[in-house]
Order: sequence, then structure tokens, then C-alpha cells
Amino acid sequence: MMDKNTAAVLAAAVIIAFFAATAAFFLLQSSDSGDDGYHVTHSERLMIFGNADGNDVLDSRDVAKIEELVGTSGWKQTNPFADANNDGVISSADVDMAKRMVKREAMDIFYAYMDGSDYVVDKVSYPIKNYVMVGDDVSIALQSISATSKCKGVTVSDFDDPINSWVGSLERIGNKSTAAEVPLATKVADKDTVLITSAASRYVTNQDAFELAGIDVVRMNLGTGTNGDVAANYGLLTIGYLLGLEKESQKAVKFSDDIIDSVRTKVKDLDDSKKAKAIVANRTANISGKSSEYYYIAQLAGAKNMIDENSSFTSFNVSKGDDWLYGVDVDHILHFTSLGYGDANKNEVFSTYDANFKLTDAYKAGNYDLMNANMPTAVSVAFSAESMYPDLFEKGYGYKMLNEYIKNFTCLPSTYDAETAGALFFMSS
Repeated sequence: MMDKNTAAVLAAAVIIAFFAATAAFFLLQSSDSGDDGYHVTHSERLMIFGNADGNDVLDSRDVAKIEELVGTSGWKQTNPFADANNDGVISSADVDMAKRMVKREAMDIFYAYMDGSDYVVDKVSYPIKNYVMVGDDVSIALQSISATSKCKGVTVSDFDDPINSWVGSLERIGNKSTAAEVPLATKVADKDTVLITSAASRYVTNQDAFELAGIDVVRMNLGTGTNGDVAANYGLLTIGYLLGLEKESQKAVKFSDDIIDSVRTKVKDLDDSKKAKAIVANRTANISGKSSEYYYIAQLAGAKNMIDENSSFTSFNVSKGDDWLYGVDVDHILHFTSLGYGDANKNEVFSTYDANFKLTDAYKAGNYDLMNANMPTAVSVAFSAESMYPDLFEKGYGYKMLNEYIKNFTCLPSTYDAETAGALFFMSS
């Protein structure tokens, strides 16, 4: 169970380190090989306490780093996950715990996740042997790391969506994508079962009831979105470790990293005057400010986001008389909303979401793009970059990356082709 007092002690230190690491991610994407040939990147994305050196794998180098830090100060800012036992000091106890972790011994392990701009620290018995899960993005993420065989019960928004075909006859523990019912979950849970869900507080609001029933709730950043970096990669690496599926999570994250690196390489030398001037929208009429999980997709794709962090505008609804967007210098609108992988009337769906933007210059120029938020963030970046910079990216680059993802990281049939499927993934004005 979560130790709230301990969480409060560590949260501030982890936040400081996170923002420093995020800045480093943009400046230097360095990599090397871990003890077992893992892809390693230095950005403190593996949010496991004991990951002292801040790369993407926990190994003997973390033990060595903790040994260096015993009796020192300042580690909370430079090595915030070095405190393996999360007691606020670095001691021989942390060294001993890290050695056990390197051996992958069964034990209680502390981990962190992001809830908005806040960090939360929790602990769980390692390894997670089986789970029930809540959430569409959680379903997609757990497929990507080959974790479906450990699942005992599930709730998503649409059990008929092809992306959720893997659930088969598993117990339905609810009838919506954000909530689950304790009696249904306890039908299939045993003493080792945890519930995995989104980090967002609107998911599983009855967490206390689940924990009273003996089912720990493990929240993780697994959805589409950004924090200046690809947020889901933090969650994938962390839940992959906890499930004992490190290599699988490493593979999924490397796929994302490779797309982001490729896009960054192609747009990095663009003169400022040549950069697209974009805004990001989400849901029906929301405009993404810096607190939005979608905001940084524009920058990752090489654009300037024209919405200032101090903007008071959070929506643009023409039916309510909004006209402020017409005064913003924008040449591209990137609009994200969750649309699933099933068949859709694309024109009807498009007309539902484009209604607020038809009078903008970007829309009239054919530069309003509606995209499916159920795609991985890196794939959304690929689609956005291709749309904004057709001279830099091959035609069909976004679909190429999406189909590669579908083939290698989902349970969809090999015959599923995103470009010809009935689902709406990308559509322009």
C-alpha cells in the first residue's frame, strides 16, 4: 500500500530531477548497452527506486553508484532514485536492496508515476504475477510489452474494437474505460493480483475499496501524451520492470525513441522562419496549453506551438461565439481525439471535430489534421511531421510507422492495414 508520508518526502526531489532529465533528453540522447544488451538511454525514465544512475535498466552499475553515494548529500537532485528503500538516506541498506534487485529477487519495490505535474511514490510486490486492468490506453500499452497473458480481468470502452480482441473471454470487471467494480474483480483475483490503470485520478476513483479488498492499485503513465518527452515511455519501462518484462518494454520504447530521433534529425536544422506555426487541439473544442498532455507533440514534430503558456484560452467553440483563434498566427492545426481501431464513418467523424475550425486560415489551406489519439505518441509525431514538412518526410511516413507498430506491438491480425482499415487515424481538411 502507498505510504503517503514517504511519498511527500520524495516527490519534490524527483520532480527536480525529472525536469533536469527532460531537458537533457532534448539536448543529448545518449545510449549504450546494459549488462544484458538492453537499449539504455539516460533520462530517468525507469522510475524504480534503486535505478541510481538514471538510465533505462537496473543493473550492477546502479549498485556501484549507490555505493559511491553512501554518506553523501545532494543525491536527491542528482540521483533521485538511488534511495532504493525510500527512507530518505543513502546507506548500506540501499546497497543491499539494490543487489537483491539486480538478482531480480521477489520483494516490495518502490516506484513513481506522474499525476499531472505531481509525482506520486508507491510500492508493490515484485514481480507482479497477474493483474486486472482498466483503460483503453492501458490495454494498448500492455499489448505492446507482451503482458496480456498475465491479465485476469479487464474493462475498456469498447470490447468490440479490434484493438481489444485479445481480451477474449476474460472477466469483464466493469463497463466503461475509467472504472471497475470491486465484486467483479474479486471474482478472478487471487492474493497476487493487482489492478493496473492510468495515472490520471479520474480512473478508478474507488481505489480505497479495491485496496480494502486486497487488490493493490498500480497507476502508471501509459497513455498518449507528452511531458516534453514521450510520457508513456516512462510508464512502459516502469511497468515492464514490475511485470518482469524488461526486454519487451525496452523494445517498445526503442521503437518510439527511433521515431523521435529520426524526426528530430530531419527538423533540427530548420531555420526558425521555416518552422510550422501550430496549435494543438484535443477532444471536441479544447485547445492544448502547456499543461495538456498533447501540447508538446507540435514541438516534437518540429513546429512552434503558438499557444503561450500563460494563455487563458482553453477552448474554441464557435457555437458559443468564440473568435479569439482567428487572431492567432497559425498555419497548422493538429487535433487529437480518441477514435479507436474499429470501423468508423470517417466523413461523419471528421465533420464532428472540424466544425470549430472551418473558418481558420489553416483549415482553408488544407492544414487542419484530425488524428486518432489512440495511436502511440511517437506515431502521432510522425504523422504531424509528415503533414507539416512534406519535403522532409516521405509520403506515407505516418502510416508506415503505424503499421510497423501494429505488426510488432499489438494483437491485431497481420492482415490489419491502418491505411485501408475502416478506422480513422489521420484526415486533413
